Amino acid sequence: MLPESLGGTMTSYFSGGEMMYRRAIVVCILAGVLLMSVAAPVVAEETSGEIIVKRILGIQDVTFGGRLFNDWMEWADVDREMEDAFGEDAFVGGTEFRAARIQMKGSIHDHMRFFVDYDLAGGDASLKDAYVEVHDIAAVGNVRVGHIREPFTLEGLTSSKYMTFMEFALPTAFNPWRNSGFMLHNTALDSRMTWAVGAFRDVDGYGRGSGSDEMSYTARLTGTPVWEDGGRTMVHVGGSVSLRSPDGGSVRYKVAPENHTAPVLIDTGEGEMEDVDSAVQFGIEAAAVMGPVYLQGEYMSAGVELSAEPDSAGFRGARDIAEEATFTGYYVQASWMLTGEHRPFKAGCVTRVKPATTFMDDGWGALELAVRYSNLDLDDSDAAIMGGNLTDTTIGLNWYMSANSRVMLNYVMSDLEDVGRSSALMTRFQVDF
Repeated sequence: MLPESLGGTMTSYFSGGEMMYRRAIVVCILAGVLLMSVAAPVVAEETSGEIIVKRILGIQDVTFGGRLFNDWMEWADVDREMEDAFGEDAFVGGTEFRAARIQMKGSIHDHMRFFVDYDLAGGDASLKDAYVEVHDIAAVGNVRVGHIREPFTLEGLTSSKYMTFMEFALPTAFNPWRNSGFMLHNTALDSRMTWAVGAFRDVDGYGRGSGSDEMSYTARLTGTPVWEDGGRTMVHVGGSVSLRSPDGGSVRYKVAPENHTAPVLIDTGEGEMEDVDSAVQFGIEAAAVMGPVYLQGEYMSAGVELSAEPDSAGFRGARDIAEEATFTGYYVQASWMLTGEHRPFKAGCVTRVKPATTFMDDGWGALELAVRYSNLDLDDSDAAIMGGNLTDTTIGLNWYMSANSRVMLNYVMSDLEDVGRSSALMTRFQVDF
């Protein structure tokens, strides 16, 4: 979804400058961490940790964190028809660092906090979250400004640290994910109801946007009608809507199977939805905790208003072609904590599983067995857009060695309608702090 770089001499010049910019960001982040680690012991002899932070950075408090995901993947089976359609080179195994993130968060004062998160995976320093938030404002709640996640769907707001599976479900192809904007959000009824609404502008992976000033508007509302025994019995429901004004008037939906190193299997196409007036994306969500059993499901849809004007080939001008395209997707999943723990929920979002025991300390940690079925349909024959229909079935096993480390094993079986099937075995070694 990010804009691709343009070719040419000028692009090469700016690409070099951009690389220097990325490296400078990494150096600054690492220098900040080093400064804290070196300066703190010196000052600690005379002052508390909080005063150290105040003196060095001039703020109330700060903490550093990060996450590291090392993934491995091998194809178990690929139909000949799939290789013919996408090429044999598209189906090769390998390994990657799916995430290598460094983050810093803190408070300026009692009602203002900040958060900065960079991902170094792949050799670049791409921006994740970077925002300032003023919280506990009377009659308003919290105001967040910066590069943030748009409040859209349960999957869209689940941290990768807490995901049940290694990758998000297929329908998240509709998710706008992170953009720069302003968001109001709050909780009510002892956090059993949440709401969030924001205005956003499409930007690249570094929070930069230019051109038209068209904004998109996204909102989410959730409720927890059942909450018992500290969340061991819980029912969650919610809905999201996003009114999009596409940057450049172009919309494209595409997705690989729930396997990050796999090729894109379904795609609405690069030139099929240009001169788009607007797009409306919505989702409904539900989840339930019943002791060690966890259920979750969502339905998502995207409606795109297409231009009625013909293109140079006269394609869109045909009056028998619909002027609106509709695409849909859904998933359902279930998991079972074999060791008796439950999946925690807080303020409308999934949070961290905390094993009853820790591996190599007082036990073996926690085990979780999970299964998910998901579908994404990017075909709309009335609009003459045939992006494809993909169905995935994923079986997962998670070993939580501690609250901050786990090993994940996923087996993903994909069925591309009218083409063929493939399956892959994936594993992840994860730590976060």
